[in-house]
Amino acid sequence: MNTENDNITPPAAPETPAAVASENTPPAVPEQPAVESPAAEPGLLARLGTIISRAMAADPKRVGWELTCYMLIESLGGQILIVGPKSLEKLRAWQVRYDRCIDAINSHTQAAAKQAWLAHSQTLADAITSGTIGQHQGRTLESWEADYDAKVRAAHVEMSKIYQECQPCAEEISARFVSIATRKVTAMEEAERQRHDDYGIKYLAPSNLVVAFKAAIKVAAVRTVQMPSGNASPKSMLPYINL
Repeated sequence: MNTENDNITPPAAPETPAAVASENTPPAVPEQPAVESPAAEPGLLARLGTIISRAMAADPKRVGWELTCYMLIESLGGQILIVGPKSLEKLRAWQVRYDRCIDAINSHTQAAAKQAWLAHSQTLADAITSGTIGQHQGRTLESWEADYDAKVRAAHVEMSKIYQECQPCAEEISARFVSIATRKVTAMEEAERQRHDDYGIKYLAPSNLVVAFKAAIKVAAVRTVQMPSGNASPKSMLPYINL
């Protein structure tokens, strides 16, 4: 059976009085504002992974300073910054001619001359058997070798001619690359220095990335210098350009 006390709400517990500071209570320590770290340079480092993957998958394969320069120009926005469509078309035409010279040299070795002589000798033997020898002319191994040597020399002459034609264009493109890349790397180094200053740390030396970029730029700068007896191809002078 319910009683009157069943519906009575018990009194609330008394509130605990707030602590009162006394003369012996130490003052509260004010909260210190959080110190934000300086932001890393945006853009470049974030794209390096993609750029490296694309560079490693490219054909031809690039290594060493060639790969470094390719990564650098890609991080800046691509080769359109340093070579226009007309110059690129000229470079590709020169490269096609140069590749033909390489093919001629590779296919006219002394070993190839001997194989050609042997094949011709077999043709003469078959002609003797068939009675058609009068339609053929005999040749010695020495004549085949001399003929092949002449073709190799002609290919080297053509390569030197191509070099003399394309070197000024390549040097101009290289100068643009060196100028743009140097400005970018200088800005990277200054950003590194500033980040050290923000933390109160002495800046002893640039990062490995900056050092690698600087070294690659130095190689690129001398790669296209005019050589009186040079015979380099456009691709070898500007290996960071897709030809």
